[in-house]
Amino acid sequence: MGNDPVNKTDPSGMCGFLTPICIWLGLGGGAATTTGAAVTTVAATTTTVTTTELAVGVAVGTVIAATAIAVKNEASNSVDELINTTTPGDATKGRTRNHTKPGTIDTANDDFDEIVDPDTVKDRGNGVRTGKTRDGRNVNVRPRSSDGRPTLEIQGKKYKDKIRYNEPPKEQFKVGQE
Repeated sequence: MGNDPVNKTDPSGMCGFLTPICIWLGLGGGAATTTGAAVTTVAATTTTVTTTELAVGVAVGTVIAATAIAVKNEASNSVDELINTTTPGDATKGRTRNHTKPGTIDTANDDFDEIVDPDTVKDRGNGVRTGKTRDGRNVNVRPRSSDGRPTLEIQGKKYKDKIRYNEPPKEQFKVGQE
């Protein structure tokens, strides 16, 4: 059990009171579990961790954490940008926030494609598709909701946003106008 960081022992005192800090830094502040696994593997197979190995672990952990945060922010921003193009719909008593937007099922599908990770898209038949945003929210698009309009639904942890698409009004011409 000597010098076994997996079981949290360090009888030679090679890392001592710095162990929690080394682990935290190697995990990129807790955001990069992949790096944490790599650091644990390196630490479990060697008796000492050099300053260079620690620096590399910190650098890799920081890059992975920053990338994960950027991807999450990008996904949140694209959903927020989409919501900003809508007008508020009917209020509900629950956790659903309704929105309306001019357009057809084609508009709804374009918006769906804009916010989901393409690798997660599944065709469910009858024009229904599901997928996930890059930050992990479930999204579905369907040609008809309970009120008959095309709907894009974004399921967050706290709220569910439903965007109902209204076909734009057909232009009305007065007699004698072209």
